Amino acid sequence: MDADSDVALDILITNVVCVFRTRCHLNLRKIALEGANVIYKRDVGKVLMKLRKPRITATIWSSGKIICTGATSEEEAKFGARRLARSLQKLGFQVIFTDFKVVNVLAVCNMPFEIRLPEFTKNNRPHASYEPELHPAVCYRIKSLRATLQIFSTGSITVTEIDVPFLQMLPSYSEIYTVAARPLQTAPAPNVQMLPWTCYVVTCYIELIM
Repeated sequence: MDADSDVALDILITNVVCVFRTRCHLNLRKIALEGANVIYKRDVGKVLMKLRKPRITATIWSSGKIICTGATSEEEAKFGARRLARSLQKLGFQVIFTDFKVVNVLAVCNMPFEIRLPEFTKNNRPHASYEPELHPAVCYRIKSLRATLQIFSTGSITVTEIDVPFLQMLPSYSEIYTVAARPLQTAPAPNVQMLPWTCYVVTCYIELIM
């Protein structure tokens, strides 16, 4: 790989987890009997409800707390949550859509090279921890960004628990690339350049977590 070559990092959001409340008690048995696409888990006191558009799975508790997973953007998560609230209203519940919040985001990207995990861990202590007998990835924490990276030897990186302001977002991805390339002593790391469509994905991601 040439030192002067540019690499476009394809950073994609794969899951957005959000939570909201209905401000009313929910009869789980009624939802299970009259609702559509539901699974009643009586032993744990919750109901799972699935939407097709957008593809979201909601976990519903009788207290009115609802957690939604499966969205790929904040807009999609909020739209799905509102659709779910509307479905509960149609079942006769006095639902008020409140306290909506994105609580977790999962994003993935792939480096254009493999990563030597033992050497990577050695060079990045105490931020990096590696227990191959328990998990095939290195866990790398960026405390300043409240982000956790799962780094695999193939170059695949999973980013979770991200909650950073706009100005910190682009440096965070530069740090991801720099940290991953640090152990590679046989070839210098190439310059990182995000293509316009990649920047669009990152922009959506930034809007999601603000």
